[in-house]
Amino acid sequence: MEQRFSGILSEEYCLFELACPYFSEMRMQIKEIVKNHCQHYAQEKIAVLEIGFGLGPTTSFLLNSEPHILVTAIDNEPKMVEQAKENLKNFIKAGRLKLIEEDALQFLQSVASNSFEACVSSFTIHNFEQDYRNKLLKEIYRILKSNGLFVNADKCASNNAAEHKAALEWQLEQYKKVFEKKELVSEWIAHDLEDEKESRILREKQFLEQLKKIGFKEVNKIFRKRLHATVTATK
Repeated sequence: MEQRFSGILSEEYCLFELACPYFSEMRMQIKEIVKNHCQHYAQEKIAVLEIGFGLGPTTSFLLNSEPHILVTAIDNEPKMVEQAKENLKNFIKAGRLKLIEEDALQFLQSVASNSFEACVSSFTIHNFEQDYRNKLLKEIYRILKSNGLFVNADKCASNNAAEHKAALEWQLEQYKKVFEKKELVSEWIAHDLEDEKESRILREKQFLEQLKKIGFKEVNKIFRKRLHATVTATK
């Protein structure tokens, strides 16, 4: 699996929120959705899988929201993994968190079926090319327990082409406005333009249909802001 956040993007990923002001809001949504889902379980330990933990903010939100949650989180960017280990060291020491540096699909293929109560991902799955993404989503479905929850807060193109075009233009301008380093601006612009390629772009309508075809039920888009949306589904 390719690494799309090497170099300056991983080194200064913490600055992305300056250009995407609802970044934390979407991650907080994941926390609340998972917390509510956990109320359905009586057991002392609730297993949650996170795909693409980055620097660990969503991970931290989840672990702080519910003491019974245990998180297994995977990411393939070494620099981000090292930063996350420092940011989340208390949860690791407490035995509530496992951080794994590995390709997401390879890891999922090694996991037994029906292993997790929930799987979450934020700002990650859109990075994958279509074929890889489809295989990944099928594996997510497989490793979830019955009635398990899937939440994806991510870049997800609007069904309205004009709205998507305007949202993309706004985002590219934000990079120019808020980042001081020209290299960082150019890297983010290049990253977002790569996301627009047909081999990679995550479109809302197709994504929801894809989840339903795999077998997910209760598939819903619960939030949209410009380029980004939050989607939930259950097994």
